[in-house]
Amino acid sequence: MTLTHLLAPRWRLSVGSLGLLAAVALLAILARGFQPWITDQYAFRQTQTAIVAQYLHGVGDLFTGELPVFGSPWSVPFEFPLYQALVKSLSVATGLELNTCGRLVSVGFFLMALACLARLCRQFDVRHPVLVCSLVALTPLYVFWSRSFMIETTAVAFMLWFATIQVDVYRDRELNVRRTAWLLVAGVAAILVKVTTLLPVLALALAFQAFKAWRGRHARETVVPALLPLMAQGAVLAVGAAWVKYSDLVKARNPLAEGLTSHSLQSWNWGTLHQRLDPHVWFVLLAHTAGIFFPPEIVSATTSSLAVRAAAFLFPDEAVVRYGNSLALFAALTLAFVAAFGRCSPQRKRLVGLCLGLFLLPYLCFINLHFVHTYYQCANAIFLCTALGLAFEGAIAGAGRPGQAWLWLGGYALGLLLLADCALRTMDWYAAQPERDAALAAKVREASAPGKAVIITGQDWSSQTPYQSGHRALMLWAPRSAPRAQAALDIALRQRADYDLYLACGRRPPYDDLFRQTWGLDPAQKPLAEVEGCRLYRLGAPPGASGS
Repeated sequence: MTLTHLLAPRWRLSVGSLGLLAAVALLAILARGFQPWITDQYAFRQTQTAIVAQYLHGVGDLFTGELPVFGSPWSVPFEFPLYQALVKSLSVATGLELNTCGRLVSVGFFLMALACLARLCRQFDVRHPVLVCSLVALTPLYVFWSRSFMIETTAVAFMLWFATIQVDVYRDRELNVRRTAWLLVAGVAAILVKVTTLLPVLALALAFQAFKAWRGRHARETVVPALLPLMAQGAVLAVGAAWVKYSDLVKARNPLAEGLTSHSLQSWNWGTLHQRLDPHVWFVLLAHTAGIFFPPEIVSATTSSLAVRAAAFLFPDEAVVRYGNSLALFAALTLAFVAAFGRCSPQRKRLVGLCLGLFLLPYLCFINLHFVHTYYQCANAIFLCTALGLAFEGAIAGAGRPGQAWLWLGGYALGLLLLADCALRTMDWYAAQPERDAALAAKVREASAPGKAVIITGQDWSSQTPYQSGHRALMLWAPRSAPRAQAALDIALRQRADYDLYLACGRRPPYDDLFRQTWGLDPAQKPLAEVEGCRLYRLGAPPGASGS
């Protein structure tokens, strides 16, 4: 007897109640992360997204992609700013602060992603999609990043929307032009928002659709319905390639941004063969995978493990010490997954295997990006979470006796409670941090005239100070790029009236003397202010002038 014969009202109420509790827990935890500042993980990347939205003023700005941290020309497009445009539109329409709107739009797209995932589950005859979606909804990685000022959940939502349409298109035996058109729309939106999120899924979709076309190549009534979606997928790929080419041409006009073209960052984006063969790289990726469910900075601060201490003794690697507790908990989750997987039907096992493949594929494609940045796991963790959810749902739905079904459901509920606890502590960990760089941004805002730009050294090209102060900036970064810095300074010198402050942070860059000579800054000039290790100077001040 399977659970199909056990679906009493009490059972359906229990499953529905679990989903409702997961939804309430998600919203409650998210509400704790709506602080008015951006100072948590990868704040430089969040403010980079935010400052693009800040300087959007019309439809034409969608294609210029102003990122005012590299000096003039200010246009430095990366992804197509669809998310940023929605954030700015919401802010203008409601009067809410930009940071709040950024978080609201991100949460909205996360909910859209969950809706698309539920539809995918129904397409594959999953009896209880709510169980799968509940696991994704309470995974700490998604709880944290879904309320950030980032494009991650937007990209995931469009990617899953594309996947739901692709499943229907693949199953169509007759030509469906309307559905194919929606496939094109969803694919274009996904690839423009973030090409690295869609590309692995698009590659698999192309392979399946090409196989369908080849299998029906001898019959016109079967090959045409397969070829038209294949052409739509090719058009999506072409649009993505066109945007990358266009954005590279725009970046090349700026001396500092020239090194950020797709060609210049090829090894950074795709990684190297050496990385793919390096055991340490794969250990860190395993640690990042464990961090999807058990963030190491949270788990290590609250738990202690004898197994971790033993592993650190046998393998004196810093990564083992840092990620040990997280890996130990992930190992327990893996054992539970293996037990659930063994109780699934053959069809469910194939579906779980497909999800695991989609999770691993981005690691192979963009290994360096996933090695360096943990937020990149938002693109593929959805498939790992789905694989886990499908395995556990399969074990629950396939239980032969009521006692087994209730036991699996109870264990699953306890697992969701553990995830929710980790997500809550992760949110509280970062929400409790005070606003950093506020005093520095306030001093820059106070000393600089409206509409003026600031020259900054020592902060790389982080957008935090420019965004928080509300001023454009020329940020001289990467000492090895001194010739590019000089070229950027030459452009700025021709527009000297647009700049009025120089902010020097950290160590002096190698081109500091040349810069001071060019801009008339005497080495003895006192700063206007010293805040958080940074010194603020007035440009154009006479040599020897004293600060206030």
